[in-house]
Formats: sequence, C-alpha cells, structure tokens
Amino acid sequence: MARVVCFIGIAALFAPASCQAQTFTTLVNFNGTNGYVRSALVQGTDGNFYGTGEGGGANGSGTIFRLTPAGKLTTLYSFCSQVNCADGGSPQGLIQASDGNFYGTTNVGGADLYGTVFKFTPGGTLTTLYSFCSQANCADGAEPLAGLVQGTDGNLYGTTSWGGLACYDPTSCAGGTVFRVAPGGALTTLYSFCSQLSVSGAPCTDGSTPLAGLIQALDGDLYGATDLGGDTGGGTVFKITPGGMLTKLYSFGGGEDGEDPQAGLIQATDGNFYGTQTFLAERLGLIPGLSVGWSSRSRRPARSQLCTAFVPRPGAPTARSLILGFFKRLTGTSTGPPRMGDRMAAELPSRSC
Repeated sequence: MARVVCFIGIAALFAPASCQAQTFTTLVNFNGTNGYVRSALVQGTDGNFYGTGEGGGANGSGTIFRLTPAGKLTTLYSFCSQVNCADGGSPQGLIQASDGNFYGTTNVGGADLYGTVFKFTPGGTLTTLYSFCSQANCADGAEPLAGLVQGTDGNLYGTTSWGGLACYDPTSCAGGTVFRVAPGGALTTLYSFCSQLSVSGAPCTDGSTPLAGLIQALDGDLYGATDLGGDTGGGTVFKITPGGMLTKLYSFGGGEDGEDPQAGLIQATDGNFYGTQTFLAERLGLIPGLSVGWSSRSRRPARSQLCTAFVPRPGAPTARSLILGFFKRLTGTSTGPPRMGDRMAAELPSRSC
C-alpha cells in the first residue's frame, strides 16, 4: 500500500469551517528574561504544562518551566547552573516518559560542550544522562536540535544535527545521527548520516543534518526528516527501524515539492504523514483563494508518494512543528517573518493526494 507524505507550507491563520465559536487566550508572554520558547509543550500527568525556554533564565542559557492551565508560569530550572555549563544549555523540548520523569536534550554544554541528554524529575532534580561528542571526531553525534520520543520498548530516541561515524572532520562535517538512549543513560548510535554516496560520487544521498526529532509510527518504525542531503541536496524523509536499518523514503528536489524540511513529522488519523518545509510556499508562489491547494503534479507513483498543500501569502513564515487538533486541523507555530510565534492552521485533506 502506498505511503503518503504530505508537506505543508502554511502562511496564515484562518478561521475553521465550524459553527463552534473559538476563543483565543494568551496565557503567558515570554520576554527573553523568562525564556523564549520554540518547542512544543507537554501536558504532565498532574494536568500542568511543561516546556523549555531555549534562552533566558538566571544564566541566559535556557529554562525548564511549568505553566498551569490558568497561566501561572514557574521556572523550575535554569541551565548552565554548573561550572562550564556541564548541565547543558539551549534545551530543545521535553517529553514525560512512562516513569513519570521528563527527558530532553540540550544543544550545547555538557562535559564536551556539544549538547546533552538529561532527565528532570517532577520534584526539580536534573540529571545529565549523556554528553555528546564524548567519542573521537564526535562519532556519537553533536548538537541535537530536537527533543526525544519514547519508543514502545521504553528507550528514548532522537537525532543530532551533525557528527556521526561519517564525520572525519568535526569542524566542518554536517552528517548527524539517529540515536537510542536508555533511561539510565547508555547511548547507542543507530545511524550516521552522510554514509552513502551516489553513483556520481555526490555525498550524503541518505540525507544530512536532521534538525527535527522522530516519531514512532503505528508500524513500530521511527520516521523523520533531514534538512539537507538526498538525491539533489534538498533534504529527505526517512524511516528507521529501532534496530537501526534506515530507508530513504523521499528526496526533496527544490521545485514544486519544496526543500529543507526543518520540523518533525506527525502521523494523522488517515495514516499518512504530514510535515513542513522551509521554502515550499516561497517557491510555489500564489494560488487563488484560502483553501488548501493540492499539487497533483507532486504525485509520485513510488511506494512513498508526496503531496504538497499550502495557503498563499508570499514571505510568510513556515511552521516549525505541527499537531493534529480535535477538529482534524493541522496547527503549528512558526519562525521567521512576519512575526515570531505566529499560529497557523490548515484543514486535513478530504481526499488522498
């Protein structure tokens, strides 16, 4: 059966086609001092929301915070509280695992200054589980730019934006890795990107520089995207088994299918995968109307088909991440012009692309 990967360039928030009234309420404003937020929140088992500020806090290197449904913000931890930022800095989001603790990554800091995996208890204790670039030439990866996902096996899975076994010059290598880390901190590198060459000798046909995290799909495999690499350098969509076997599902060409996916995928109720790219809307230009447009010429007869959907507004921001809401609407936050943090939405298609 064909697997469809839908990438969405969304440029504006528009009212849902629903008779139910909606009210937007600002719960808290981040001003830099109390952090600035790019990662999604997670609702804890206590009903409160938890997240990370990539910057700000007591040391300017990021925070872990709790937000009540009523909007009360409490900073639980400020990173770079230890000498030489051994506890990490610039955190990239949280998950609450089955043991009740929160887990996440930092982009910098740690024993080797290239990021960490950490555990944070509901009581406020942070433990660094792993420091990246602890192996020669950063063979274990470096600088994760996304959070973690807990697999059905209880382990945590994630990506690093560079490093890996194919990285022989860590000062200039992109690469990146997919890794597994046990709740106790033992890390296994499952895959190193830039491990494959094309027939012509072009590097990184398997993808390079994953900037987003992973999801575990209904089939038990992990899915993600790379910002660069692939057949033409525009990035890829891939799946990888928990055992480390990677399959490239799609290479972006930089035309109507866009390029440079920098956010994670979601699997929707229709079984397909949805995501965003940095340059999709910019390259496709204007399409009349505000309804989601489906590019029929983006269909692929291969096992993994790709479709594109977009709402027009030139120069508008692309979504950093998507979630599937109650009304089967894809919503997300954005980075870039016209305003940081614009909220966006698009309807799921009524038909397959």
